[in-house]
Amino acid sequence: MVLQLLDGINTLYVNHRDSITITGAEFLWVFINDHTYKKYACSPTETIVDDYRSSFEVTLTTNPIPLNGEVDMTLLGFYSVYIYEKTASEIATFDYSNIDTADIRNIDGIVWQGKAQLTESATTEDVYKDLRSSEDVYGN
Repeated sequence: MVLQLLDGINTLYVNHRDSITITGAEFLWVFINDHTYKKYACSPTETIVDDYRSSFEVTLTTNPIPLNGEVDMTLLGFYSVYIYEKTASEIATFDYSNIDTADIRNIDGIVWQGKAQLTESATTEDVYKDLRSSEDVYGN
């Protein structure tokens, strides 16, 4: 499953509840662009859906506050996504500003990994069709 991201607020659903080992865990999301390898991190709030799934609101914005689940991703394309369980104090003291230089192999507590695709907002286009469905043309 590929998570779809658009500019603005995104509600993302993941199956990770069976991997959680910390009571009252909070979650660190790390996105890595598949082309440039630039990293982004945020900590969106979890809303439990059932025993297996939760939803998270990740907001794409130009002036992000990572503790509010906000990131400044603008390059369209695919991202690798890693979700880590952390305590509240680990989330509060995480160095979001230096995530791009961090080695994510040193971050422990992974509970989910997958892919996301950042796409442009869907636009609508009005198309008008002539009422005639066909025309007969004779001659050269």
